[in-house]
Parts: sequence; structure tokens; C-alpha cells
Amino acid sequence: MNNTDNFQLARGNDEVGTWSRGDTIDRGARMFPKILVIEDSPEYQLLVKNSLGRNLAVTVCPNLTEARKAMRAGDVDLIVLDVMLPDGSGFDFCTELQGDEKTAKIPVIFLTGKAAVTDKVLGLTLGAEDYLTKPFESAELKARVDSKLKKAMTAKQDESIIVRGALRLELPTYGAYLTTSAGEKKLDLTPIEYKLLYRLAKNPGHILSRQQLIDSVWGPSAFIEDRSVDKHISSLRKKLGDYAFSIRTVSGLGYQFATENYS
Repeated sequence: MNNTDNFQLARGNDEVGTWSRGDTIDRGARMFPKILVIEDSPEYQLLVKNSLGRNLAVTVCPNLTEARKAMRAGDVDLIVLDVMLPDGSGFDFCTELQGDEKTAKIPVIFLTGKAAVTDKVLGLTLGAEDYLTKPFESAELKARVDSKLKKAMTAKQDESIIVRGALRLELPTYGAYLTTSAGEKKLDLTPIEYKLLYRLAKNPGHILSRQQLIDSVWGPSAFIEDRSVDKHISSLRKKLGDYAFSIRTVSGLGYQFATENYS
């Protein structure tokens, strides 16, 4: 799930560093990077877990069905993916991830017995960050995961602050600041208003439908009427004051953050 605009945080019961087949991703383990291992072999599940060590929150899923459930339950920072799985191909799943803006930036490392050069080329072509074959060296897997994870976490931190002209949004603190002639002031936004503003400002120039905003802010399973979105946008504009024009209504389509409002 791009991970910085997924506001649906999950709560779990597992302790940090523990794992079981099909566990969801523990909210209490958010201080540790979250790794999703998709592997059907119990032997390799254990090997991978032991290789990665205790400073990562590891969730192991034996198939793609369980993996999708785990990803819906919480954020994922990196995926270790087998190719030959009981309910589908890891190659196809990688393509699926790349096609969804919420998951396209999650680094994928293939860990598989398919060692042909053509398979390696295919995996990397599909968007994987790395490709490692079985049997593997524990130290090498750990090094590759740490390297890709560091790169991904740095990119995520860079995306956590958005500046659009006079507007500055800080995702970690849900802070919204507006620079005026009198100086910078903090906007008193509700969580819903902040999420709407963040979603629009993160995609300047893009027209987002009301349903897209509902799915992103409230979640795809929420029953929210379009007029509720309009009500929150109206309140948000009032709080933006002279900068309210940055949120445009596109008749019949949705809303847009105007690109010409900042350099």
C-alpha cells in the first residue's frame, strides 16, 4: 500500500518480532519496519524469519489470498515474494502491485527457486527491486532487505512533507500550515479535513472523484454519501481563507488541487 497516504491503521495482538502464518500487521510494531513474506514452504518461512532477525516486524503468509488480507489490514514497507504459490504466480502479483498507486512503491524482492536468467530478467522487468534464488545465504538476504528497506524508508520520509506554495503539510504530525502576510499560521483542521487536503495536494492537477476521495479517506468499505464529501470540502475551504481557491470543483467529475497556485 504508496504508503504515505494510507490512513487506515490496523491494530493487532501480536508482540513485536513474533510471527505466525497469516498474521496481520501489528499496529504495536509500527516502530519497526514491516516486512511481508509470501512463502508457502514452512521450511523457508522459518529460514527467512531467522535470517531477517528481531528488528523487523515480519508477517508470513502462505499464499496470495492471505497476503492481500494482510496488506488491507496495515501498511507494508517491503515484500519478500516467492514465484510459485498455491493460488497464483508471484510474477502476476508483482504486476498487480505495480498497477495500484497505493502499492506501486513498495519494494519487492523475489525469493524463489526459479533460477533461469529469463526468470530473473522477467522479475526485474516487472518492477521488483531485487531477485534472489533458493537456496540462499542468510547474510545475503538480510543485506539485500536492509539495503532496499533503507532506500524505501528514506523516500517515504521525503514524501511525508508536502509544500504547495503557501501551504505546508506534515503527515507525521497531521500539521497543516499556511503562510500569509502576517506570517505562518497553523490551520485548525479536523482529521477528515486534513486527509482530504493531503490527498488533493499530493496529486496536484489531478481530478479526484468523490468516490476516490471516500475510498482514500474513509476506506473503500465505508458508506459515505457524496454530499458528505462536499460538506467537508466546504468547511476546509473556509479554513483555508484566501487560499481556498486552490481546491477547485470540476463539475460532474470531482475536485482538483490547482497547479498554478504554487511555483
